[in-house]
Amino acid sequence: MMTNVEWEKLPFYGEVLKAKKREAHQEGGVMALQGILVDLLNDQFGRVPDRTIRAVQAIQKPNQLKAMVRKSLKAESLAEVRKLLLAHKAKANGRNGRR
Repeated sequence: MMTNVEWEKLPFYGEVLKAKKREAHQEGGVMALQGILVDLLNDQFGRVPDRTIRAVQAIQKPNQLKAMVRKSLKAESLAEVRKLLLAHKAKANGRNGRR
């Protein structure tokens, strides 16, 4: 006879599963926002160079991606967006260097 195990209710496994679900949800949200930003840039300025796409993919925090989407909507050129991405990268590297 098989019993249905409610894995999420087990002490160790439950916490691990919940953490993995949160991680997957956040990762999926980040990937969706990255895709939205790249699509927006393609629509606004034409084909986006690979280096710009990689710069977008380097942003891993949803709030930072949302801010970049808002700023990109106001940008007048892809060069302006690239400057924003470079500024973000420099700021992120500066934070990492303070540890």
